[in-house]
Order: sequence, then C-alpha cells, then structure tokens
Amino acid sequence: MKTHQVWSSHEQDKSIHPLTTTWVFKRKTDANGNLTKYKARLCVRGFNQQEGIDYDDVFSPTGRLASLRLLLTLAHQHGFQVDQMDIQCAFLNGIPDKPLYIFRPDGYNEVSKILKVNKSLYGLKQIPRCWHNSLNNDLLQMGLVPTKTDPCLYYSSDHNKPMWLFAHIDDLIFSGCWNEDFKSKIKTFFDMEDLGGVTYALGI
Repeated sequence: MKTHQVWSSHEQDKSIHPLTTTWVFKRKTDANGNLTKYKARLCVRGFNQQEGIDYDDVFSPTGRLASLRLLLTLAHQHGFQVDQMDIQCAFLNGIPDKPLYIFRPDGYNEVSKILKVNKSLYGLKQIPRCWHNSLNNDLLQMGLVPTKTDPCLYYSSDHNKPMWLFAHIDDLIFSGCWNEDFKSKIKTFFDMEDLGGVTYALGI
C-alpha cells in the first residue's frame, strides 16, 4: 500500500462519507494444485457506495477465450514464443474517477482516522474499469493497439515488429518478435512477475 501510495491522510470533514474496509485472505496454487503463496487483501465494502457520488460507469471488458485461441494460432503460424507475465497488485495501479475516502483500517499506524483513496482499492465498484483504463493507456504508449472485436486483444501498430497480447485482468499473455523488449518496457510501468513460456493460464 505504501509503495503504490494508495492513500493519504485526510482531515475529518462532515461533507464526505468514508467507506469501511475488511481484510480478505486467500491461498494461491499452481497447475498441480500445490500451494504457492498466501495473499492478504484490504477490500473496501463497495456495497456501501452510492451511484453518482462514489462512482458512475463500472463496465470493464473481459477478454474472450476465442481471442486467446487466435493469439496462440498466430504464434504457432509464425513460430513465436508465447510468454506470460503477472502484474503484481494490478488494481492498485488504477486511478479512481471520483473522490473517495475510507476509515483508517484496523492495524494501520496512522494518526488520521480518515484516508483519501489515491489508487483503486479492491472492493470498489469501479475498480476493474479504472484498472483497465490505466493498462490500456500504458499499452498504447508502447505501440500496442486494441482490436475492434475484443478490447482485451492487442496487436503491434508497427507491422515490421509483429506482436499480439491478450490481457485478462492482471495476466498478460503475449507473443511476437520482441517479447524480451516488451518485458523490459512493461516493467517500467508496473511491478511484474515473469512466468516465462505459457504452460498454465486462466485456470486451464
């Protein structure tokens, strides 16, 4: 939270209505069902948000499985490696589209009882949309353009350097002639985990 500067102290103000939070704990496994890590997330109780005050649009696209199949087919036809990367704490990179505040979480050492939310927190209704917009803007800067049929499937705008990328929330699956260069560039935007060649993705 501190690394991503997710929040900042804010003075008590009767004009705002801070949201409450809760901790959610999860276990993550690999393709063989082996435990790989424990995860703890601080989540906003988004069901208390008020439409028009705390959020407007909430829609966020999800990549189609057919698009992933297309990427794999193109990679096979061109003989390109298919790699996968995971974006760490992805949603914390999104920027809220409305001023949001939370009560100080239990266990957090901060004098102020109210915190202003600077980055999207888990549980917010608009968090998937905020994250997708942030990722999309950064991929555009790297020369990757979303297709008209699937906004989560990207292709390189430079036809001399072909690449295709499939984005599923915080998982990036990509293939092209500049995979290693892409890995270096994307790490300047986000904290990434390089998973290497694809063997297990999206639970399949």
